[in-house]
Amino acid sequence: MRRTARFLLVLLGIVIILLITLSGLFEDYLWYSDLGYSQLFWTPLMSKGLIQIVNGTILFTFIAGTLFSIRHAILTFVNERLRKRLRLVHEMDRPLYHLSQRKMTIWLIIVSVLISFGVSFVTGFTGWLEVLTFLNSTPFGQGDPIFFKDLGFYVFQLPFFYTIYNAFFGPLFLLTFFTVLFYIFTGVIHFQSFLIWRKEALEINPAARRHLAILITVLFLFKGFGCYFDTFRLLYSQHGLVLGSGYADIHAALPALKVLMILCALGFIGGGLSFFKNEVRLLTLPILTIFISIPLLSGLWPMVLQSMVVIPNELEKEIPYIQNEIALTRFAYGLDQIMEEDYQTNQPLTSETIQKELPTLNNVRLNDPHPMLQTYTQKQGIRPYYKFHDIDIDRYRVNGEYRQVMLAPREFSYQDLERTAQTFVNLRFKYTHGFGVVASFANAVTPEGLPAFA
Repeated sequence: MRRTARFLLVLLGIVIILLITLSGLFEDYLWYSDLGYSQLFWTPLMSKGLIQIVNGTILFTFIAGTLFSIRHAILTFVNERLRKRLRLVHEMDRPLYHLSQRKMTIWLIIVSVLISFGVSFVTGFTGWLEVLTFLNSTPFGQGDPIFFKDLGFYVFQLPFFYTIYNAFFGPLFLLTFFTVLFYIFTGVIHFQSFLIWRKEALEINPAARRHLAILITVLFLFKGFGCYFDTFRLLYSQHGLVLGSGYADIHAALPALKVLMILCALGFIGGGLSFFKNEVRLLTLPILTIFISIPLLSGLWPMVLQSMVVIPNELEKEIPYIQNEIALTRFAYGLDQIMEEDYQTNQPLTSETIQKELPTLNNVRLNDPHPMLQTYTQKQGIRPYYKFHDIDIDRYRVNGEYRQVMLAPREFSYQDLERTAQTFVNLRFKYTHGFGVVASFANAVTPEGLPAFA
């Protein structure tokens, strides 16, 4: 009875959460449908769901495969080793809990589903836009001066590759790390010596060695691709005088990343060979090498080159990269297409010309919207809880005449509402929106110097 009540409470909580979530989605659907843009509701939703299913399925395969590979070790640890440590005081030979193979299978599946789809849930909500931009990417028609790739690659494709990399490398690294810890804790991996470059330093079960070989091989593969993507991210470097790659990035960080890619390739090969050969050093030595090389090559070496070579002669070393920054900035803002021409005019200014252009002259803006904002608040605020956040400028036909007009909506400010008036009813049913819009002519003032409200 107690178990049934507990189950019903959990089920009720799940139903309430689902109703709250679905009500928000339904509200968004009604909003987009009313505007005629229902595809803006369905496209992100379907994209997130598809990413979560694909990412969750792949992660579930790795996590479930790993957990089922160590299932026997978990059963042995729980039912035999814990039996010696966790005994009842009055029943010395009875363990506190016995884990059957059936229960173990159920728990492993539950844990695999929760972890894999929990991670994929976050990935779907953070990476769906990168997937859509990748699928709809277009070239810019302009290459970068370092790798000569089209700039569209950096805007549309590179973020997608990083999304895929982050979605798998982090979870797989943690999975491998905790698997190694479990093997060490249960005695499957036994250290004879901490000098792991020696052949006799490590003893490992053959099945565990093959299992770790698969995980480590996949990790080296992902890390190699990560280093490859990092080469392009050097164009976003902020270590130099300007934003973008500098001398140290190209002459130190880039070669370092290439060396790391080679080390990852060797680690990938070593991990594959260790699956077939009983040589644990094919796993340990590449791992040790990559952990030592990353801080030395990616961190220390560029810093030393920057301090010893670039800073003493910084202007000469950085000039080509500053020129690249200027050239691409001009391209980004379209400033490279500016043409300088002398405008020659010999036409005299006459009253006929002025009369002809009188509508344009009458629409020359005299009022500045920034100081005018304070005047709007003083003259048209009506209530202390109404505020004008900014003033927009537009053009309308007023009495058949095309006029330049300054506009500002009178918006509600909850911060300026008295605390005693901030009740549930007031905030949700009474004070729900602003009150109209204020408009004044941009080229007219009253005799007192105030705006001429339309």
